Amino acid sequence: MTGKPQCKAALQKELGLPVRADVPLLGFIGRLDHQNLIAEVVPWMMVQDAQLVMLGTGRPDLEQMLRQFEGQYSDGVRGGSVSL
Repeated sequence: MTGKPQCKAALQKELGLPVRADVPLLGFIGRLDHQNLIAEVVPWMMVQDAQLVMLGTGRPDLEQMLRQFEGQYSDGVRGGSVSL
């Protein structure tokens, strides 16, 4: 395995997600604010058997929501905070 599949597997492993070539892995880097539709989209994405990695900071309630999604969808969501 080389290139994109190798990088995807390495990211999944590093973040503790199941290493699966058959699922889409989506990434988001940005500010968490009222314009994000994350609360509506994440449950739908998990039903579609996708994985989501988010990195950002913003409203505390949205950061808390991301932490809740990590707990609820432990095989599909990872997130973290960083100053942007």
